[in-house]
Amino acid sequence: MTGWVGTAPADDGYAGFAKTIDSVVMGYSTYHQVVTALSPETWPYAGMQSFVLTHHKPAPVQNVQFRHEAVTELIRSLRQKAGKAIWILGGASIVTPLVEANMIDEYHLTIMPILLGKGIRLFQDQATRIPLRLVSSSSHQGIIDCVYHRR
Repeated sequence: MTGWVGTAPADDGYAGFAKTIDSVVMGYSTYHQVVTALSPETWPYAGMQSFVLTHHKPAPVQNVQFRHEAVTELIRSLRQKAGKAIWILGGASIVTPLVEANMIDEYHLTIMPILLGKGIRLFQDQATRIPLRLVSSSSHQGIIDCVYHRR
């Protein structure tokens, strides 16, 4: 299985992207944003195993597993099972331990044509330096999608 980080392709490539993954992992902040602002009526990751890492004790939700464990342990466990890729959808608290453990094989990063000024960081300050190689990039309506592999 491949670990992915970042956002899904912004153009019509999302359907193709979604077919390559079967698990999505996120933190509670990302989950909360999805269910309250981005897609409050419908869980957008139906058909995928969805894991939310949290210290909260939310009410059970269909198609979502709330877990209280280290993200590195969850990913190690998921990689032991046959399947497709794992999509790491989250902020720095989820991504950073995986970067530091060198557990992400492929980075999908989307550049949106807006300057926010502040927001949820994707990466925290870290000592680990991981060289990447650009595999592909595409542009659609001003949105740029970049795919990088670990060297």
